[in-house]
Amino acid sequence: SSSSLLNVDVTPASFWIVNPVNTFENNVAAGSTHFGFWFNMPGHPGGPSATNTVCPRNKGMLKFSGNEAHSCGRYGIWVWEHWNPKGDGSCGATEPKMTTLENFHGWHNLRGVEVEEGSGIEMKNFVL
Repeated sequence: SSSSLLNVDVTPASFWIVNPVNTFENNVAAGSTHFGFWFNMPGHPGGPSATNTVCPRNKGMLKFSGNEAHSCGRYGIWVWEHWNPKGDGSCGATEPKMTTLENFHGWHNLRGVEVEEGSGIEMKNFVL
C-alpha cells in the first residue's frame, strides 16, 4: 500500500471536473483552499475505467451556467490542461469546436479564471 498523495489530492477543488459531458447548473463553490471549479480532463480515463477509446479533452461541455465561486484560495475556475473541444468529441476528431461556459459569478478568489492551456472555450456573461 502507498501513503503518498497524488497532486490532485493536495490541491482540492469544490468541483473537480474530469469529463465535460455533464451539466453544472446553479452551483456555488465556496471556501476551497485552491479551486472552485477545476476542469482537469485527462487524455484518457485511468484507473478502473481506463480506456484509450474515450478522449475527454476533445469533448465540449453539455452545460455550465449560473455557477458561482467565492472565497477560493486560488481560482474561481481553473482549466488545466489541454482542453480543446473538437468535432464530435471522439479521439480522432480534429476540427476545432466551441464550448460555452456562461453566467458565472466569481468574487473574493485570489484570481477569477485561468485557462492554463486550451482553445475553443467561450466565457459568456462572466462577472468577476
